[in-house]
Amino acid sequence: MRKISNKTREILLNDPRMKRCALRGIIEHTCSPKIDWHHNLIYASKQSDIPNTIIGICSEIHRIADRKDVKAELNKIMYAQMTEEDFKQLPKLCQRLY
Repeated sequence: MRKISNKTREILLNDPRMKRCALRGIIEHTCSPKIDWHHNLIYASKQSDIPNTIIGICSEIHRIADRKDVKAELNKIMYAQMTEEDFKQLPKLCQRLY
């Protein structure tokens, strides 16, 4: 598990999306009160430290984040919140998507 940099941590602490489960109402589950920060993107064999690739999810969902249907929803959320600048930092990802 990669440590989140201080710069990214500061951004995430101030992001309201990180205070509740991103999959609440999307995947049927009972949200646990603890919110984990899930590194959704593995790029060049490392967990990405780009803030928009880290998603706030409850610990129940975090346990099953590799399940195909859960991963698909997490990817949709991640791609929707990524900016053009985020994609520029990930050229191989862009080649794979287009």
